[in-house]
Amino acid sequence: MEFSCGGRVLADYHQKRITLRTLRNVLGAPEEQLSEKAKDVLMEMERLKIAVEDSQRLMIDYEANDLRSNAPVQGNRRISLVKKIFESGDIHRLKNLALKIVSNSNCFVVFGLEDINSSIIISRSENLAFDVSSLIKKICTEYGGRGGGGQKFAQAGGFMKSKLAEAVDYIEKEISLFADDISDAH
Repeated sequence: MEFSCGGRVLADYHQKRITLRTLRNVLGAPEEQLSEKAKDVLMEMERLKIAVEDSQRLMIDYEANDLRSNAPVQGNRRISLVKKIFESGDIHRLKNLALKIVSNSNCFVVFGLEDINSSIIISRSENLAFDVSSLIKKICTEYGGRGGGGQKFAQAGGFMKSKLAEAVDYIEKEISLFADDISDAH
């Protein structure tokens, strides 16, 4: 009778010893403390993740305040229009930035993001009676792209990079017409 799996067991044991040795070196702890040290590392990673998220929120707050305070005030309604085209970035960060800005009264945000399939974000403050989803649909029809949203926030993507600035300018003109109109009919 021959024991045929002994080689596999020895190879597995050897690999586990290499892994343990590597973990001891990386974590700087003896074998019997590796489990506790790994828990400490994971807890530290979670603390750092929270600190990074807090820092990102502070950066968005700072950038939102800066963009809003430097935005031109338009029309009879005294609306701040924050308009910017970003050459690169993360659409989710821009969405959060837009939402932070429009948490203030009388604000519109129009962001463009230049990339392979350029994107547009339109958002407005709660106190403004303007349906941004109808504007995003109009932009998609006129300049290509696909998107949608609700009355206060809409986004679309798939625009040709060469048409992005023109589309954003068109949105700005539509918002300016709304800002000049003192009636609530739009």
